[in-house]
Amino acid sequence: MHILFDCLGSDLGVEAIVEGAHNFQKNHPLRATFVGKKEDIEKALEKFPVENSDIYPADEVILNTEEPTRALRKKKNSSLVRSLTMLKEGKGDAVLSAGSTGALLAGGLFIVGRKEGIKRACLPAPIPGPHGPICLVDAGANVDCSPEILESFAQMGQAYVENVFDKKDPKVYLLNIGSEPGKGNQQTKESFKFLEENEAVNFLGNLESRDLFSKEVDVLVADGFAGNILLKTLEGMAAYLFGLIKDQMTSTQALSSGGGGNLKALKKAFDYEEVGAVPLLGLEKLVFKAHGSSGARAFEQALVQIEKAVDHQLIDKF
Repeated sequence: MHILFDCLGSDLGVEAIVEGAHNFQKNHPLRATFVGKKEDIEKALEKFPVENSDIYPADEVILNTEEPTRALRKKKNSSLVRSLTMLKEGKGDAVLSAGSTGALLAGGLFIVGRKEGIKRACLPAPIPGPHGPICLVDAGANVDCSPEILESFAQMGQAYVENVFDKKDPKVYLLNIGSEPGKGNQQTKESFKFLEENEAVNFLGNLESRDLFSKEVDVLVADGFAGNILLKTLEGMAAYLFGLIKDQMTSTQALSSGGGGNLKALKKAFDYEEVGAVPLLGLEKLVFKAHGSSGARAFEQALVQIEKAVDHQLIDKF
């Protein structure tokens, strides 16, 4: 597969990106185009060689503080715009970026384009669950959504989980304040009807947030407003609990009994670097978003996810 790397969006610099590609290439075929500052990329490649790679110079970077659409128009020579333009022109199979989420989403829509029949592109977020990753969709890209849009999110989330996480017949739920069909506001009541009548979606009903980890859930559908609140609440709670657990595990008795290893395994399950990146669903081509502070491990894992998406032709599944 041929990946276009946006090398100016990462908080840790281009070296983490190149090292991730270097490590991935040890066990997987990869052609890489690194888009960014030529001298920085060359320096990173000297330390972490990537075979079958080339460099496309781009000197500008779009910052998280910039208004996305204005920055896209103003910074034509940014690594993000260059990467997406090359993808649109068929010069790669996917773009991987750790840059501005807003700019990447806007660029995906305006440069790459939405797939025909898709009203909104969305951003999924895998949450570790007792039965495997739970795909929250949308995680914050669209705060106002019609029932038709939520229905399309369900279809795309289901295809994502099936083809990237290898989950057969994913169980799809709608985030709501009650499990009964008549619960919720007008949006969720109407969305329930749309999902219930869609035979292509394995819809099992409403889900209260407190039941997220007690039921087998593969896809959780929500607008970006509620979804982002849920996601950030879980992130904050996880950080708080890990702090409490770590304090309790510092005793000699806990560590000698193997508790330290168990804590590391638990922390690994909640580590975003184990997923690496998520796709912007609904675009004509694959665009993957990595966390801004991703290290080499995250970029390596991102390439694992992209390889699955390419091999399974994820774009053609919705």
